[in-house]
Amino acid sequence: MMKFVNGLIFIIGLTISHHAVSSQLSTQFESLVQRYNIKKVEHISPLLVTLGINNVTWAFDTRALLGATPTYLRPVFWDVTSGIVITYKSHSMASGPDTIEALEWNKTDERIRLLEMDLTQKKPKWTEPRKCAECHGDNSRPIWDEYPVWPGFIGSNDDFLDKNTEEYIYLKEFLNENKNNLRTEFVSHIPSSTEIYRTTSDVADLEKSLFSVRPNMRLGKLLQRINAKRIISQIKGSNNSDKLNLLYLLLECKIFNAEDIKSILTKLNLTTHDFFINFLNDEDVPSNFLDSYTDGSATINEMLITDLIRDLLPEYKKRRFIKLTRKHSLKFPDNQIDSDHFSELDAWGDWFPLPFENNELNKIRKRFNPPKSYIKLRDKICSQIKYKQI
Repeated sequence: MMKFVNGLIFIIGLTISHHAVSSQLSTQFESLVQRYNIKKVEHISPLLVTLGINNVTWAFDTRALLGATPTYLRPVFWDVTSGIVITYKSHSMASGPDTIEALEWNKTDERIRLLEMDLTQKKPKWTEPRKCAECHGDNSRPIWDEYPVWPGFIGSNDDFLDKNTEEYIYLKEFLNENKNNLRTEFVSHIPSSTEIYRTTSDVADLEKSLFSVRPNMRLGKLLQRINAKRIISQIKGSNNSDKLNLLYLLLECKIFNAEDIKSILTKLNLTTHDFFINFLNDEDVPSNFLDSYTDGSATINEMLITDLIRDLLPEYKKRRFIKLTRKHSLKFPDNQIDSDHFSELDAWGDWFPLPFENNELNKIRKRFNPPKSYIKLRDKICSQIKYKQI
């Protein structure tokens, strides 16, 4: 079996290198599954290797359809450049269907696709099952808990994984007991050991990357940016006056009551829920709309502002705002190590930093006040645009 899987990686690699394609990674994945008649989840890992899907974190508890327990950790893989997230069970005995699930930003249709593939079908292909909407909603909102806590995932507390902690033991024992498990064995093309998470000692080591050992934070940043793309795509055809009202709201040019906020969003077929990708029931959505989801660098509101400004105000069409490569100065060695990570995510968008209330929530989020130049710029833009009463 090992020779088969090694050979499959080699053959598929030749196929990709000789037939370079610019299609979505999900399309390439489906094509390879069909071409090589792959019928078992055990034979999926070589495809991930070949397609360069080189990020992973591990779930040990989950609200998703595919099961995860400390005994049967579930890998979650993703590729930043293409915007695809793929997951499947690490063992057929784990709860849930033995299928492959994916979330992908479709650049052609400018929408999120929630996908499932059943390898037992005669000709396996991606489908978009209706059941996904039960959690993700009709607009396919991503779901990922907010920085710096990810319940149910290894490194759940700020991506820390110190030795002898419960989560460290989960991962260490799982990797030891699954050395011959083909579903996870070829995760070795990714640093799949405990080293993909950070330890307390890492923080003091200025020569060590601190971003590459933050898988949960990195995935949150990607999904945050994909969600921003989704919202911008959804409102693209709306009236400029309605989009200007949204910009006025997001910039906090004035204080709006809950009824006005709802009216502004409703005109754009949005709800408060769209601005949070946490796993939330309707009754759990924060009452303060301005406390929108944050990924450790920016809120979703701050990311949406930049696209709205460039879309609605011609003089700012070529303006670039804050990016990770600007926030994290390359003067520091650890930032130099992580520059590729920053650049990959920056290709998805930038953000407009806003002032915020110095409350307990923002202390937990470790937010930083914006440069004074951005406060002035916000005031200037607020004076340029007018709120149109609905």
